[in-house]
Amino acid sequence: MQDVQDFARLGATLRNVARELAEARALAVRVEELVASLASQAGAADIAECQAADMLTQRLDGLAIYVGALAAHAPEEVVIDAARACAA
Repeated sequence: MQDVQDFARLGATLRNVARELAEARALAVRVEELVASLASQAGAADIAECQAADMLTQRLDGLAIYVGALAAHAPEEVVIDAARACAA
């Protein structure tokens, strides 16, 4: 039988995931700015890499918002097996 401490509330876990995604988005913004700066300095006519960096930022932002909304509506009594998830 597992310890109760191995289990985490679903809402709290989703809030943590949303926070991590938001932090990853902030890093992606920095990478996006760097890519744009380097492309500009190089006089690159192809903007595909800049667009890819922008898409990464947008996707991380969307995921953070979505997971945050899930967290806001997650029943507090629902728990997940955090130890098993961390071991995966």
